[in-house]
Amino acid sequence: MDLHQRALGYILEEARLVEAPPDPEEWLAKEASRGLWEWPTKTEAGRAAFVWDVLRHISASTTPIHQFLFTFSDGRTINEQARDFAEQAVQPLIDYLSEKIGDVSSVLYTLERYVLQTEWFDRDRLHIEFLENPQRGKGVYDRHLREFLFREGYNMPYSQQRSPSGQSDVTSNMESDDALVCELKVYDGANRDVGHLATGVTQALQYATDYQKHAAHLVIINLAERPLVLPSDGPETAKPPYIDVPNVRVYFIHGRGLPRESASKQGRTEPLIIDRARLVGDAA
Repeated sequence: MDLHQRALGYILEEARLVEAPPDPEEWLAKEASRGLWEWPTKTEAGRAAFVWDVLRHISASTTPIHQFLFTFSDGRTINEQARDFAEQAVQPLIDYLSEKIGDVSSVLYTLERYVLQTEWFDRDRLHIEFLENPQRGKGVYDRHLREFLFREGYNMPYSQQRSPSGQSDVTSNMESDDALVCELKVYDGANRDVGHLATGVTQALQYATDYQKHAAHLVIINLAERPLVLPSDGPETAKPPYIDVPNVRVYFIHGRGLPRESASKQGRTEPLIIDRARLVGDAA
C-alpha cells in the first residue's frame, strides 16, 4: 500500500475519532422504510466513516445489492435506487475525502513523510548538529520538524502554544477537526530512555485533552542502536502504531536518527520491545 492509499485510510481513521458511526449491519436491519432514512451521525466526519463502513459491509455480503439499496431510495427500478444511493450516501464520502486530500490535511500522512525526510535526506546532518550540544540536542530536531511542517502549509507550527498543562512542542490548526497536537522526543537508550518517552505520551495526552481534541501525536527520533517496537491497540498491520485512552488516540511516529553503516557491515541488532504499561501507566 503506497502513501497515498494510506493517507485515505488515515483520514477515515481520524474521522472516527471525531464521531464513531454505528454498526452498519445493525443500522441497516432497523432501517426498513423505503427512502425515509436519516443520517445516524451528526458530523461530516461521522457520515464519511459511516458510508465507508456501509460500502464495506455491502461488498462483503452475499445478499443481493438491491436488498440494501431500497433503504436509501423509494425508486422502483434498481437504476433509480442506485442513483439515489450514490447521490445521497456515497457523494458525501467522496466530497469529504476530496476536501481532505485536496488540502493535504492528513496529519498522519504528513508526519510519516517527515520521518522519511529525516531518514533519507537529513539524518547525518542532524546527528552532527545534535552531537555539538547533546544536552540541548532536541532543539535540532524540534526546529527541523517545525520547518518541515511550515513548508507543508501548517499554520504557525513554530510557535509553542500554552495550555493549562504547559507548552506543547507543536500545535497547528487547533480550530479544525484536523488539528495537529504533536510532542517530539529524542530517544538514546541512556539519559533519554523509555521513561522519557512516557513523559511525551503524558504531555501529548494532556495537550489533546486541554484543547478537546481526539488525536495526539508523539514523534520519536531514535538515536540508539536498537530499533524500537512500540505497542499498539490496533491490529498488527496498523501503521503507525497507536494507543487508545479515554477520548484520545495517541499515534507513535518514529524514525531512526542514528547514521548507519551499510547493511553488509551491520551486525544483528535485537529490537527493543516496549511494553504498553511502561508508556501509559495509569493513563488508560
